[in-house]
Amino acid sequence: NDKRFNQEVDGETGFTTRSVLAIPVKNEAGESIGVIQMLNKRDEGNKIVSFGSDDEKLIKMMENHVRSFIKIVDEFQVLRDFANHRE
Repeated sequence: NDKRFNQEVDGETGFTTRSVLAIPVKNEAGESIGVIQMLNKRDEGNKIVSFGSDDEKLIKMMENHVRSFIKIVDEFQVLRDFANHRE
């Protein structure tokens, strides 16, 4: 049992967490702006297994994409707000 894991969420939702892989999504300044989380990895036989180094590489790649998407959305919102104030 990892003391960082909050079991209350499982209790409230009825979900049973068996394995977790999570990383922060950080902006260019290194500030955390979100989290990507994978739960309950399953093998070909549908058995829950631990996450491995390939999963860590995948989630890190996803983090890079999510960071880019968030930056694009933030920039779009700035442009939209600017355009709205000019009207």
